Amino acid sequence: MPRKIRWGVLGAAGIAVRKVIPAMQQGESCEVVAIASRELAKARAAAQQLGIPRAYGSYEELLADPNIDAIFRSAKSGHWETPGV
Repeated sequence: MPRKIRWGVLGAAGIAVRKVIPAMQQGESCEVVAIASRELAKARAAAQQLGIPRAYGSYEELLADPNIDAIFRSAKSGHWETPGV
């Protein structure tokens, strides 16, 4: 079996936590390995609820994680100051 794609989720918005991440976790080729929020407590709560191993208190920290293959962006569009995202 091919290696699973390791996903990082930017933002702990309701749609991500309630719908998108659980659907990704059902996929045979997906593994959600990290979630980030501008509020670390929110990221930690979502990670604990969904069994995600790593939580970050900034988007930049998640983007710097070398163990992430792909990114899902769930944060509001006005919260993107990071170039290249």
